[in-house]
Amino acid sequence: MKLRTTAPFLAITLAFVAQNASAFNINDRALNAFVLDNAIYKGSFTYNSVPYTPGPSTTFNLADPSLKNTTTRITGTHTEGSTTYNAVYRVHSLTHSSVVGNILQGGADRSFVKEAVGVQTTTTSVLPTGSNKFEYTGKAFNHIVAGDGDFFYEIRQDGAGWVGEGSVANITGNRPGVGSFNIQGDLQAAAISAAGGKLSVSGVATLTELNGGTSLDATGLANSTYTLGIFGPNAEEVAGQLGGTELVDKLNGYALIGER
Repeated sequence: MKLRTTAPFLAITLAFVAQNASAFNINDRALNAFVLDNAIYKGSFTYNSVPYTPGPSTTFNLADPSLKNTTTRITGTHTEGSTTYNAVYRVHSLTHSSVVGNILQGGADRSFVKEAVGVQTTTTSVLPTGSNKFEYTGKAFNHIVAGDGDFFYEIRQDGAGWVGEGSVANITGNRPGVGSFNIQGDLQAAAISAAGGKLSVSGVATLTELNGGTSLDATGLANSTYTLGIFGPNAEEVAGQLGGTELVDKLNGYALIGER
């Protein structure tokens, strides 16, 4: 997957601040109708020569071919009072889904992953039966480009229902107050939900830091969780976040996206 960079940015070791309280959301809508809502996103930017400022009616086409099958990094600025912050977005789109992250440099709120967007799968009738499985491969990423890792997930039938489970690996970096890290772990089995006629799954993530000697060793990866939306008419894709209080506090959390 190639990386598209639209503007220079400050060193990745600086602290970042996200926006006003905005929990991760699965946004069930067409990619070309995505709204860059200023209740969630902060930072004006220019992409493909078009300027964007987040607002309740600002649309940004996540189905743009330049965003597909690549993790695109976009930078901009956000002003509050007399203070101007540098902003970074990273977006990764597939055919049916996209995951969008956004963070500002310079404050305490550290959440990066904002939304998984796309038209969600609406029925379990398209899920695998018997010994068959749907296997998804993709990536885990946040605002630090060099730290992108690998993501794997599978969905299978379990009795009268379905479960999903997976893993992440090769999530790396070197952060102030943390040290050099290499994270891998399991996304524990969890039941597929069809609440509201939209398929999704949330579960516990059991993560391990392989290098040793970092602040992640003891409690930094405790209480990690994952949430995925299932997207496409035939459950072709999954997208969501890897988070939890400690993981977000130290590393800002990670976006997850994959296809089968």
